[in-house]
Amino acid sequence: HVHTEYSLLDGINRIETLPEYIKNLGQRSLAITDHGNVSGSYKFFKACNKVGVQPIIGMEAYYTINDRSVRELDDLDAPYYHLILIALNNEGLHNLYKLSSLAYTEGMYRKPRLDDALLAEFSSGICATTACLGSRISQLILRDRIKDAEKMLHHHKALFNDRFLVELQLHEMEEQQKVNKVLIDIALKENLPLIVSNDCHYTHELDKE
Repeated sequence: HVHTEYSLLDGINRIETLPEYIKNLGQRSLAITDHGNVSGSYKFFKACNKVGVQPIIGMEAYYTINDRSVRELDDLDAPYYHLILIALNNEGLHNLYKLSSLAYTEGMYRKPRLDDALLAEFSSGICATTACLGSRISQLILRDRIKDAEKMLHHHKALFNDRFLVELQLHEMEEQQKVNKVLIDIALKENLPLIVSNDCHYTHELDKE
């Protein structure tokens, strides 16, 4: 769950220097999941290979429960939600390219959005996660609509089969702790795989300001 300079106005991790920094930390792989696009993927792939770090190419997509052509807010007064998509193989990478392009050309409303129809058509070779507090599942949990959150999770699991992961982020925010607790309960009850991530927008602590 890493944002680079290709997450415009939102990420300052530098593609050309981050892989080497990661390698010096002793890590063997690195992901890129920029907002709504995979524009930095080729540059990222080259930079990772140069220093011997495995590149994991993904995207933090903007997802709508409405038809992507509908330009209006949904039942939570939201135009879109976050959904992490990660390419597992070459087919998945090409499907990510297609999803990003179609989101811009067919789903643009404030942000380039994907809908269920696009995900159903181009989900092969891609795994998805529940993402951050910006996901619909998280937003439903924060509104105490736990049953609806479970339904949404089942809906995405049906789209991605065993390629749908429950993502936990160990941030100290009260909202995140609330979401994590419910997600863990659901994952244990449904026997769903859990992953732990960090919503990473910058490299060094001094970058924060």
